[in-house]
This record gives sequence, structure tokens and C-alpha cells, in this order.
Amino acid sequence: MVITSAAQAKELQSQSKLVFNRYDNRYFLSQVWTAGSIRGRQLSNRRKKKELAQTARLETKGEIMVVARLSPARP
Repeated sequence: MVITSAAQAKELQSQSKLVFNRYDNRYFLSQVWTAGSIRGRQLSNRRKKKELAQTARLETKGEIMVVARLSPARP
């Protein structure tokens, strides 16, 4: 179980997606978005992310998105 807060995009999301922040070789889930909505959820791992961000080299920080593509159920 994790604590989340509301997030809002400027436009409707065209795809469902998970957004991860990367610090060196560690990834932290930071946002969850659902297709067709401007509302999402934002996760907070501030303390751990802050520690890693301070020790990570600038060139290794990044953001990774995983897009969900749902296909119709097969009979």
C-alpha cells in the first residue's frame, strides 16, 4: 500500500501509462495515468528519492514511461 495524491494533466491522456523516475540503476514509480482522463495519481517516495538524487550523477537521472495497450478480450 502506498500513499498517493491527485495529479492533473493539461490535456486528456491518450494512453494509460505508468511513469517512473530513474536514479542510477533504481526506478521509482511516480505517476499513474488512465487513458481518456486528465486526472491521475502521484506517488511520494520523497525521502528515498531525495537521498538517491543527491548521490546520483546528473547524467543518470531520467524518466521512463510504460504505456498500457489493452486489446479486446478474445472469445
